[in-house]
Amino acid sequence: MTVITLTTDFGPGSHYGGQMKGVISSRAPRATVIDLCHTIRRHDIAQAATIIASSWRFFPVTTIHIVVIDPGVGGGRQIILLTVNGHYFIAPDNGVLSRLPLAHPQTKCFILQRPDLYLKPLSRTFHGRDIMAPAAAHLASGGRPADCGPEISPRRLITLPPIPPPKVKEGQLRGIILDIDSFGNIITNIKAADLTPLSRPLTARLNNHKITLMAESYEQAAPGRALLIINSSDALEIAVNKGRAADLLEAGIGMPVIIEADDRI
Repeated sequence: MTVITLTTDFGPGSHYGGQMKGVISSRAPRATVIDLCHTIRRHDIAQAATIIASSWRFFPVTTIHIVVIDPGVGGGRQIILLTVNGHYFIAPDNGVLSRLPLAHPQTKCFILQRPDLYLKPLSRTFHGRDIMAPAAAHLASGGRPADCGPEISPRRLITLPPIPPPKVKEGQLRGIILDIDSFGNIITNIKAADLTPLSRPLTARLNNHKITLMAESYEQAAPGRALLIINSSDALEIAVNKGRAADLLEAGIGMPVIIEADDRI
């Protein structure tokens, strides 16, 4: 049994994901299709790249991951098939797979060029259904990646700028907000290891707000109070118990987050 995951910006209630599942079920009825995420912000390639890079390892080897964040659909961009550590990724070449280990010597990349597999007539606006889903079904039915099109070097793929590391400046650890999840939790580029050298207690500054509670669980804060916590991706998160930190703290992606220790750095 092969697992196929879907990551898209279709949004809740959309029928587009269902159509892709219909194509896969028609061509590879024994495959299991899992909705990884359909609530990527519209056209947000960077958010999708981060989510797929942090999620793929939790699936079994031979899983096929389809990523449809495709603002260039119908244009000149290519659709690629990437193989990484026994997993397969099908997506437009727009940087959405660039957080994966592209430099690994066993990573391979193929350009999807199998018109005989595509749905007909081929839409100019929905290649997730008409090209990517059929290609995934082909792989799930025993097709080889090399049969899907010519191989190219992963170094030729479009890549996103690297995630900037936090910096030490004027006795402060300075990071940024990378993402805001569906709970309104604020995800930073500061990892747990970045905080290890700092003495406690810590203070986080965001806008004109100060957050001083470093917690091990959300319930350690009173309802409505902001807290700092290391999340499931080993990143520093700013959250509010039973609330939305992004709303309470007026936060947005890219904003600076400053961490100070009692004795400074």
